[in-house]
Amino acid sequence: MAESFASQRLWVWQRWLNLQAWSITVVHELIHLEMVPVLSELGRSEANRLEEEHAVNHIAEALLKLDRE
Repeated sequence: MAESFASQRLWVWQRWLNLQAWSITVVHELIHLEMVPVLSELGRSEANRLEEEHAVNHIAEALLKLDRE
């Protein structure tokens, strides 16, 4: 159910973030794209990659909850 809802709302979020030219199929990846400019400065390691995944999952969940209300 969440995946279906996310697919329906994806285009709206892509427009908000000015990413219409990108081919994106899940909200999770959209958030990763938004975080790239900040995270690329830090250098990637296994430790911070796991932290990034954790943060992205929480942000995606929060966006879905907010948009449903």
